[in-house]
Parts: sequence; C-alpha cells; structure tokens
Amino acid sequence: MVRLLGGGIVSGIVGVIGNDSARYSLFWACMDKLQMPPGWHKEHLIGGDWCGARNSLVEFTLKSDAEWLWFMDDDHAFSPDLLTKLLRWNLPLVVPVCLTRTTPFAPVTFTERVGDDRYLPLYLPEQEHQGLVELVAGGCAGMLIHRSVLEAVEPPWFEYGFASEDLIFCNKAKEAGFSIWCDLSARLGHITVSVVWPTTDENGEWVVGFNIGRDTNLICPIEPREREMVAA
Repeated sequence: MVRLLGGGIVSGIVGVIGNDSARYSLFWACMDKLQMPPGWHKEHLIGGDWCGARNSLVEFTLKSDAEWLWFMDDDHAFSPDLLTKLLRWNLPLVVPVCLTRTTPFAPVTFTERVGDDRYLPLYLPEQEHQGLVELVAGGCAGMLIHRSVLEAVEPPWFEYGFASEDLIFCNKAKEAGFSIWCDLSARLGHITVSVVWPTTDENGEWVVGFNIGRDTNLICPIEPREREMVAA
C-alpha cells in the first residue's frame, strides 16, 4: 500500500517518454510487467523534445490529483518491483542506480558538483549494495518525484542550459530545499546493443554487467575514480 508523505493513500503517474513506441521491445516487456500500486496509471508521450515531454507530464500531474510522478524513458530495462522499491522510502525525490550506455559506464548519479558544468559520479566500489546515499543530482529516467517538489519548483521545470535538463531540474529542486537520494538496491538497466547494468561479481564487488540474452554474462570492472569526472 502506498501512502502520502503526510499519511493518506495516494495515486501516481508513470510518465513514459519515448522517441518511437517500437524502439525497444525489451522496454515494453518490462513496462508490461511493472508492479503499479492501486490508483496509479501510465501516460505515454512520444517526441524528440525531451524537455517539452517532461514539462507536459509535470503539467498533467499537477492538473490531476496524483501525488507522485515517476519518469521512465524507453531506452531502459528494469525489474517489475523497481517502482515499489523507490516508493517504500517515502522520499520526495529518489532515483535508482543507472549507468551510462558508453564507457566508462559511470553512474548517472552524482555526489559532487565540480565547477559550473561538471559533476562527479557516485563511486560504486565505496558503496553498500542497499540503502540510501545522498546526491547532488541524478538522471530523470527512473526518478520518482513527489508532487510537493513539482509545486515548489518554478516552471519550466525542465530546460536546456549549462547542463542536461535532468541536472538543471535537480539544481532547482535543491534550491527549493529538497534533498536528492539514490536507492542502492534499485537497479536500472540502460539499453544499447546489450543492456548495461550496475551489478556485483562473485566476490560481492560492484562491477559493470552486460545483459546479453537472459543472463548477465559479461562483466568489466568499475573505472577508477579519477576517470569518472564527466561533463554533464
């Protein structure tokens, strides 16, 4: 059962953003199996303007009685319980662990802002496999946002500027007084020719896993921290 930050049972919207409804069959297979609490429903937008699509979904959410908005982009794979994992924390803004689709496969979750347009990604080898870690910013795919955040941030919520639209939104949310968290047990795959996953090896160490077929059957080590300073 999902409950509002203040108490009552609430509803939410899964905001699906895609460039092509047939882009990735794996994504839609994951979406079909998604566990959604009672009172939740999906809204799907197709188009190349990511900021416009995200802003439209925020506007739709605020015009409804939904208390939550969960963004999901069509180039990701996820377990059926990903949304419920994020909801259990009852936090205004929380994201799963997700990696970039290309080397160095760094997390799209950032713990430090370095300069005006550069961010230091979460260094997974120093993290536990579950629990929460506070961020300065995170990617929008898989981001769970409570209505209170959307009401506190002045529109446009998403826009292009010094960085990508998700990092700009996170800055606005922090300026409005909200913290951003990452659930280390919530894993989001990034689809390319395979699926890039944050995972662990037989020794329990964080590694980059590649899902080819049904199994994660190829891994590589996490890049050293000094290689992980990436431009937004």
